Amino acid sequence: MNDTAGKSYGDTRLASVLSPNNQVAAFSYYGNTGDERLKQISSVNNSGNVLNQNNYGYDPAGVNGKIKLIHFGTVKNLKSRSDY
Repeated sequence: MNDTAGKSYGDTRLASVLSPNNQVAAFSYYGNTGDERLKQISSVNNSGNVLNQNNYGYDPAGVNGKIKLIHFGTVKNLKSRSDY
């Protein structure tokens, strides 16, 4: 586990997790102007290929308003969590 990247309200944010099969789940966050919310989760195999990627966007009220899912190369754009 690598939890050194990014901080929120004084707490360290999780940057990545290495699975026993060498897959990496990487997390990125918006900066201070984005309220330091979750921006992206990516899963990468040991060859460096992206298996899954979730990109998150938020409306001015902070509600998760846009979600872009990439699963094995297939892209799906969602308007809100209710579109799952």
